[in-house]
Amino acid sequence: MSTVFAAMTRVSPALARQSSRRSGHLCVHQQLAPAAVAGRLRAFLTARHPVKTAAAVAAITGLTESAVAKWLDGRSAPSSPALLVLVGTYGPCVLAAAMAQPPQWLDDAAAQQRRAEIEAELDVLTRELRKIT
Repeated sequence: MSTVFAAMTRVSPALARQSSRRSGHLCVHQQLAPAAVAGRLRAFLTARHPVKTAAAVAAITGLTESAVAKWLDGRSAPSSPALLVLVGTYGPCVLAAAMAQPPQWLDDAAAQQRRAEIEAELDVLTRELRKIT
């Protein structure tokens, strides 16, 4: 266990909430509450895959469709290894979406990723336009 994580686990929830109010940030407990994470991931994944979300995510990630369906139904949140698979597949955007208040560096990385995705889509559309004109 890392020293930072060990120190974080010794802080009482009340003290963490008090500290987060002063700093204007959500404490780790509030950021990573399983139901809240599952809800934010559900919004992200259904926006990416509006039809047959669980099947689409499972096909892309190699995770089981039943596990993904449980997250989408709010019955559970992804395990740490599953979250790493999601980040490896969807990049910083999924991690930023999973957090209520992502740090600025993560917001910046997610914005950069989204810009690259939009530019790639634009390139495809531009090539299509050239074919028909």
